[in-house]
Amino acid sequence: MRTLLHFCASSAGAFVLDNALFTLVLYVASDCFAWRRAASIGVAFAVARATSATCNFFYNKAAVFRFHGCGGGAFAKYWALALAVLGAGYVSTELLSWAFDARGGAITGLKMLVEAGLFLVSFQLQRGWVFGGGIAFKTRALARKGAK
Repeated sequence: MRTLLHFCASSAGAFVLDNALFTLVLYVASDCFAWRRAASIGVAFAVARATSATCNFFYNKAAVFRFHGCGGGAFAKYWALALAVLGAGYVSTELLSWAFDARGGAITGLKMLVEAGLFLVSFQLQRGWVFGGGIAFKTRALARKGAK
């Protein structure tokens, strides 16, 4: 339970940073890409997510999952997961903004709803795959418990 509470706090911090940057970059990019809403959303997603995800990885590694490995493999797995979540979030946000003809702050609201749905999936994958050693690690641990 402690891990989930720390993950919630970590995610809340990343959420604030990500959405503040997303809104700021969307505002600037909307002027640059006024002809193409999808481009504005894509640029805002990429800049905000790259910044917040990097900060979130280092915090999760040290404080949430207490991972003591060198971190190179975990960092690569984290970014693979972050890119998958980014893709799912971008596609879902773009489709919803198109469906509702959303603009400005309404797009940020749709993004927040989409990411709330991706939250538990991300937690499970970070705990089990990124920082936890994956399925093989858990299977060996369970086998050792059963052998005692």
